[in-house]
Amino acid sequence: MKCIYCRKLKDDSEFTKEHLIPEPLGGHFVPDLIIGNVCKTCNNNFGLFVDAEFTSNYVIAQKLQLAELALFDKENPSAVSLICMGNSLLSPPQMQDNEICEHWTGPLGEIIYWVRPKDERLSGYAGGNPRTTKDQKSRAYFHFSERTIKYPKITWLAFKNAFKKRSTVKKILNCVINIDPKTIGFTDPDDLDQLRMKFFSDEHSANSIRQVQYPFNPNVGYRFLAKLAIGIGYSLFGEKVLETSYAKELYRALQCRDGDNIPLIHGFFDSSKNQDIKNLGEANTVTIIIQIVDDKAIFILNICASLYAIVPFAATEDLNQEDLDKIGYGRVIVICKPLKNSYKLSYPDYLNYKCGNLQHPELAAISERATRNQEYFSNL
Repeated sequence: MKCIYCRKLKDDSEFTKEHLIPEPLGGHFVPDLIIGNVCKTCNNNFGLFVDAEFTSNYVIAQKLQLAELALFDKENPSAVSLICMGNSLLSPPQMQDNEICEHWTGPLGEIIYWVRPKDERLSGYAGGNPRTTKDQKSRAYFHFSERTIKYPKITWLAFKNAFKKRSTVKKILNCVINIDPKTIGFTDPDDLDQLRMKFFSDEHSANSIRQVQYPFNPNVGYRFLAKLAIGIGYSLFGEKVLETSYAKELYRALQCRDGDNIPLIHGFFDSSKNQDIKNLGEANTVTIIIQIVDDKAIFILNICASLYAIVPFAATEDLNQEDLDKIGYGRVIVICKPLKNSYKLSYPDYLNYKCGNLQHPELAAISERATRNQEYFSNL
């Protein structure tokens, strides 16, 4: 069997199932987009260095965190993600030349400073190299916000979930509370931690503006979109769309490195140009629309009705009528990770729903919960 990404023939034992949509976007809840022709090496490498780098990007992560907060279930709460704002310009006591101080924020404005080893090869990756930082000792300092006291459950769950897969991160809570923070993985501060806690507290008291530098890899969007295009094309039409001239551009984009020429995959992310395409998405969800437009099969990836990408994944000249019938007038998948579900509609039905001509109770319930939560959180 041949892997759809590296295109190498491998033994069946070397393959695994992959969620085409990464977990932070809700891929676990889209069974139609799970494929098996991915080798374990590609699944691991692209999962760590394409999917994770894309979804941890500040712009994407912020949209996803706002969706988690908008659909937060007060009766059955789950952790809301932290966001990496970039590298803080602060230099806490005894920080080494080979370390950086990352600035993270929580759902209610909490601040976390993570002092960790830096990796120049992955400077644009929030949290550092996912393979090496898991084994490197580091320290993270957590600070409550003024809003925390009004609904501490959100902060407590977010802090409990933070770095849960990184056992070598020493977590320090820089405040006094009535609940024992050790129950969620925090540790008593030593002398160095005491120095740093005072340093951060003094900085917060003296400065309301906190400066950060955000390293950004412009190729990560192209790599992620190319990977998604290859996977969607294969899941719909099989091997034949991976051998075309356009597929060669997708593979070139997938392997894009700093300094390479921008591949001609015709995809882009945009948060401002076309309000109509932004509005096609469903708020607080990830919406995927698959269509035939002119001479191409395309998908639109719309994140929280705020950010979108349009990417062709096959040319119609490479498809037969049976292939075209699979798409028909268009297909729509609405993924709602906070509610652990996804919803499939035809494109005409989805348009009718968006225009108010067709009822869809499940999608309406998403909007209703967000409205209720907005009223609640506005009072915090």
